[in-house]
Amino acid sequence: MKILVVDDTNVNLEAAKQTIPGQHELTLASSYDEAYRLLEKPKDGGPPPFDVVLTDLLMPAGSIQQGGEGKKYVGQEMPVGFALALMAVLQGAKLVAVVTDLDHHKHPAAAMLDRLGSDGLDGRESDFVKIHANGVPMGFVNYAPKVGVETVDCEVCGGVGTMPETAKCCWCYKGKMPGKNWGRVLQSLLKWG
Repeated sequence: MKILVVDDTNVNLEAAKQTIPGQHELTLASSYDEAYRLLEKPKDGGPPPFDVVLTDLLMPAGSIQQGGEGKKYVGQEMPVGFALALMAVLQGAKLVAVVTDLDHHKHPAAAMLDRLGSDGLDGRESDFVKIHANGVPMGFVNYAPKVGVETVDCEVCGGVGTMPETAKCCWCYKGKMPGKNWGRVLQSLLKWG
């Protein structure tokens, strides 16, 4: 399958490389504008660009199709993942998910997902909000499952797993920065879709 993962945080993009099985063709995008361009259908009428699109919820607003008053919002963090997910559906993706690692206390858009019933993927598939748009399964995940990203040492403890000044647990993943477990989200989509 051709899979697009969109996230503006490098550790989450590294997590995608680590957690999505190698038999898939993985493409990473780090901004709304980059994802928008990748999602455009080929002008020759060829097949959809991606089978699966997994996108972050909050990212800086892009500059594509912005003019006048809209330009003042470019670069501001907004819930653009909703729009990217819908674009993916319209462009022929077969499975789509919007994934955030926020809780409802950190941003109103995360609170919106809570109101839909998304409590994260902590082992209960019922916490994965599932809807269909144009017949395409779309999932919404708040509190994304996490994984220690092997290529990124924890910024707080320097990769040792304990706080330097107190020797207490750092809350990282054995010295590695936590990232979204995109592979687990993909598995949930595949089970459902």
